Amino acid sequence: MKKNDKVKEILKRPAKLQVTQEELNKVEHSQGNDQYNTWFGRYVLDKFDKGSSGSSSSGAQQRFVARFKCKPDTDSGYTKADKNLTSKQLFCIYFARGCCAYGHNCLYRHRIPNENDELQFEQTIDIFGREKFSTFKEDMSGVGNFNSECRTLFIGGIHIDTFEQVHLIEQILYDEFSNFGPIDYVRYVPFKNIAFVQYSYRVNAEFAK
Repeated sequence: MKKNDKVKEILKRPAKLQVTQEELNKVEHSQGNDQYNTWFGRYVLDKFDKGSSGSSSSGAQQRFVARFKCKPDTDSGYTKADKNLTSKQLFCIYFARGCCAYGHNCLYRHRIPNENDELQFEQTIDIFGREKFSTFKEDMSGVGNFNSECRTLFIGGIHIDTFEQVHLIEQILYDEFSNFGPIDYVRYVPFKNIAFVQYSYRVNAEFAK
């Protein structure tokens, strides 16, 4: 099925309600307030950084299983953004995180972006409408750099027991991240417990991040 045909098929059905507002209200952060920093991707006082007072005694970064997850095959569909063709069609960051409580009433797109969408977005903003900066952050997190196109994601903290598991890890990563767009390659570096996933298009990397 061609890309345009696939989008047309998706837009025949309303976007699914991923969560209810009541479910979102129950989400509590380890330590935070109402100020959310979109550059760091967390609440101001949340303890996620290595070496912070909220870290374990070993200094390892705290990790939590995400409460919500985007399932494009079942969650995608048309929203109010698809009816309003006069303005820039931004994508819903909450849909990407699996926690949009508006469904088809959302003002942003609820589907996976493709190469046609990439032509509509200049380098200064990402597909969610957030402004990029002139340089990358030191830890390569944040919205991104408008001076350099980035299609590669960095994944850290992946531990294996034997080198025979390298191929298995790469396959798991491919299966998970390919849900968000076409992938060029997946590379796992066992000695550093890190991996790289490169997408064919920038918009898919921005969505998956």
